[in-house]
Amino acid sequence: MYGPALQSYPVSDSREITEHDSSAAHSQLVSTGALEYLLFVVGKGLYAIDILDTFEIARPVRLTRLPHVPVDVLGVMNLRGNIVPVIDLEQRFNGTYTEPGPDSRIVVVQHDGRFHGFFVARVNEVVRLPADAVEEAGVLSMSERFVRAVGRHAGRMFLILSMDTLLTTPERGD
Repeated sequence: MYGPALQSYPVSDSREITEHDSSAAHSQLVSTGALEYLLFVVGKGLYAIDILDTFEIARPVRLTRLPHVPVDVLGVMNLRGNIVPVIDLEQRFNGTYTEPGPDSRIVVVQHDGRFHGFFVARVNEVVRLPADAVEEAGVLSMSERFVRAVGRHAGRMFLILSMDTLLTTPERGD
């Protein structure tokens, strides 16, 4: 079963911190015309979120399960006194759970004043792109709900997720 494998990770105080002053960072990016994204792996795909939405990248920790939640909600974690729901993005996108491994991470985002965690297979890097390397997503199905744009960097394409639709879906009732 998936759950116990995830819960077997010990709680650790060592975290990879990516906290930043988003207002100062945003001003700098706007002045240079560049956009920054955190790239990560979900299933076999490469995805990204705006770096300004990223609060922290954490190693997997023991989660507290919640009753009667969608299957993609793995549970909640305590992040320095904040209760953070953790969503498995592979389960949300493809209907299968992310297999926990040594590179698995929980990407903690802050959106609309609330924290959320995304369980992902691996975090790749932060990339800075010129605005012309990002195109609006014009594809159907999942993209209509979750993908805001498509980015290109170093010969790779990746899907840039929309935080608004990713965190507010019909089955969640938000």
